[in-house]
Amino acid sequence: MGKAEPRSQDNETSKVDPEFSSERVQGYLAEAVAITNESTETAEALAFVEEMQAKIDSRVKTLRASGAYPPSLLARVNGYYESLKPIGSGHSKADFEKILLITDRVAYMDVDVPTGSSKPGVSYVKKVLRMAMAWYLNYMAQQFNNFTSNLMRLLTVVDHRLTALEEKAVTIESPKLDIVGVTASLVLHASLVDEIVGELTNVNGRILVAEFGRAQVLEALASEKKDFYGIETRTEFLDLGELASYDVRQSSILEHLLAVGNSSLDGLVVSGIVDRGSIQEKTALLFGAKRVLNQGSKLILVSSTMEHFSKVENHMEFDLSIGRPFSSSTWTSILTKLGFSHVKVVEAKDGCGCLVIANNTKVSPLSSLADFGIKENKPDN
Repeated sequence: MGKAEPRSQDNETSKVDPEFSSERVQGYLAEAVAITNESTETAEALAFVEEMQAKIDSRVKTLRASGAYPPSLLARVNGYYESLKPIGSGHSKADFEKILLITDRVAYMDVDVPTGSSKPGVSYVKKVLRMAMAWYLNYMAQQFNNFTSNLMRLLTVVDHRLTALEEKAVTIESPKLDIVGVTASLVLHASLVDEIVGELTNVNGRILVAEFGRAQVLEALASEKKDFYGIETRTEFLDLGELASYDVRQSSILEHLLAVGNSSLDGLVVSGIVDRGSIQEKTALLFGAKRVLNQGSKLILVSSTMEHFSKVENHMEFDLSIGRPFSSSTWTSILTKLGFSHVKVVEAKDGCGCLVIANNTKVSPLSSLADFGIKENKPDN
């Protein structure tokens, strides 16, 4: 800590008891004043940043409402800024490899300390101390270096094993190929849309419509003045919902359910993953739905049928799916085992789809995640 410059008695911080008016105490007071001034400047800077952020947010909302900033563009911008994050701030594989390499370089203790000095005699004293302590420091450094060397080897092995698992996991993930473009989304028969609205007639709380596709359900709920919002992964459909001024967000249903609190929803309508997801994804969907839905709330699964996929325009969607659609009897059996009640199936009049409707009940299910080979993570109450 440097010495403080003499200050006049007018300074409020210098009015201390003479007993403590030493140079050291004055230095403490000087540093405290500097910190206070710095904190004030920091607060002003933060206030300015918040003001500018509010203006930017307001402008972005205006442009989004006019259709100038579609959600797909914002998603690309966010992805670009994500790529500019400095090392250590991200969670990508490349970020991990860079951190691992840096850690490996510094995971070595060198006891050959520098002894140079510009002050007379100090260099000699340092050399004597290094010679006197070398036997002790070398012993400690050898143990430390053995530990860090084995630790880094272990981390490298773990990284290689995780990389191998990630490469295998690609084969069980939902396809995310830009070249696919917009695959066909199930066009619900009017009878199914009416059935969904009818099931949610008495719902006054929040309703989530996941993978809303062509926004038929969103439009119907909006006409009934329901409190709802939608999520979608396909940007073309996301932009469609945005242009209609609906509350829509870009997210997958499984990722979104992790961010939703317990018993936060009074209705959940899901499509897309119901047909295209793997068995593990579908099971995770049902357990997530059971957690976020209130007691007695409606879960509505919009399921396709083979008649839907038999259409030529839907062949690509069916071919690229990692799973296959469950029959209505399979959905009924699984939902019953997981503790849902009043399960029923409503077929579309054109035969190209059906609804599987169930009530969420807060009772212990007859089965557990272990029955499906999945480790259960119980959410906090």
